[in-house]
Amino acid sequence: MILNAIGIEAGKRRWKAFHVKRGVSGLRAERAFTLDGSINERAAGLKEYAERKRLPGLWVSVALPFGGYVSRAIELPPAEGETLRGVLAFELEKHLPSDPSGWAYSCEILESGPERRLVLFSAAPSETIEMTTKALESAGLRLLFVTTAERAALKALSRSGKAPPAGAALLAINEDGAQITAWARAGRPCYSRSLKATGRGAYERELRFASMAAEGSLSRCFIICEGGDSPQAEEARAAARQTGLEVSGHDEAPDVSVSYGAALLLFDRKASSSGFTPKSRGALKARGAALTAAGGALGLALLLPAFFLVNEALTLRKLNRALAELGPERVRAEALAAALSAIETDIRVFREVRGEGAPEFLEILKRLTEAIPSDTYLTGMEYDRKTIAVEGASGKASGLFMALERSGLGSELEFDGPVTAGPDGKERFRILFKVDNPTGAEADARR
Repeated sequence: MILNAIGIEAGKRRWKAFHVKRGVSGLRAERAFTLDGSINERAAGLKEYAERKRLPGLWVSVALPFGGYVSRAIELPPAEGETLRGVLAFELEKHLPSDPSGWAYSCEILESGPERRLVLFSAAPSETIEMTTKALESAGLRLLFVTTAERAALKALSRSGKAPPAGAALLAINEDGAQITAWARAGRPCYSRSLKATGRGAYERELRFASMAAEGSLSRCFIICEGGDSPQAEEARAAARQTGLEVSGHDEAPDVSVSYGAALLLFDRKASSSGFTPKSRGALKARGAALTAAGGALGLALLLPAFFLVNEALTLRKLNRALAELGPERVRAEALAAALSAIETDIRVFREVRGEGAPEFLEILKRLTEAIPSDTYLTGMEYDRKTIAVEGASGKASGLFMALERSGLGSELEFDGPVTAGPDGKERFRILFKVDNPTGAEADARR
């Protein structure tokens, strides 16, 4: 029997702990305190407290802080085993920012009926849980499970009597982000979302989504802000009022603190089944852990197949993702191959033009650019050894005739189309003329 329980909110900079004792008259809040230093130093400090107080039957639970995990209420279709496992496997990858193999999972069935199954899915980095678990076990402390700040806060609120039995939302804010949870029935979340982006717009949007999930039954919003009465807390209050909710703000009061709720969960027999670290089993690190938990709740028929098939499904997804990651490289390779092919074509054409095809082409182009006025530019040129057609723009297109005739490059000049005025004031032209002296030898002799 658990006689003494210590709940811990495992923040990055410090641990917030709460000691709850079981007595003849029931559960009694003993003391709230903080533990600083490295993780091992915090665990050692907790052990020192336990030894000083001589606490028999002591168990410890850890609640990951808001922003330290991913939490989502997922509605599953009334599907059969294989389809359901596929949906869960998809959800695992959909909501996690990295490879699922690096995460630990918790899955709690909130509702199970013929029409739908509502699952509260949580995931946290395995490394975080392993470090915390190892530190506590090394200090000789008995860790029953690891849970989320969300579940711990809901437990504390439900015991405090301050939360309405139905139709409320909890919005918790800290430096890492925010967590919003809503419940239409006491202790049964119908909406859960971890937020990295904060601000009034984000809070208001999520509260509206939460209200929809609760089918419009939300009436109050509890706001817990780590920074106290900060601008973020004011934005959260404004967002809640904008959505028509009554606002209840709380600081680190014991009856609504995460560490207090984590301690209370130790006395709840059902709590450990939905934690990250079930008793005597270690952290849930396998990719199929969440589905194993879900399968146990949904029926024994899904239990063992779920564990193996989710690994198979996630392995296939990982391979598909690896192939997809090759996609950009393949596209780049194909683009390089196409560019190389185009270059080879240009080189072949260039060699044909410069060699057997038209050895004088470059000389003609050189003389043509030297002959035209400075206010003229060419946009196209066609050459078939006997005639040349050039396109471009000039301040005065008719003035090109004299310039080209003086160059000795050709004769019989004529416009091969109408001359039009462009938006820049220049005249667009196309001039056709006969090639008389491709190499320019006669012109050079005249000079």
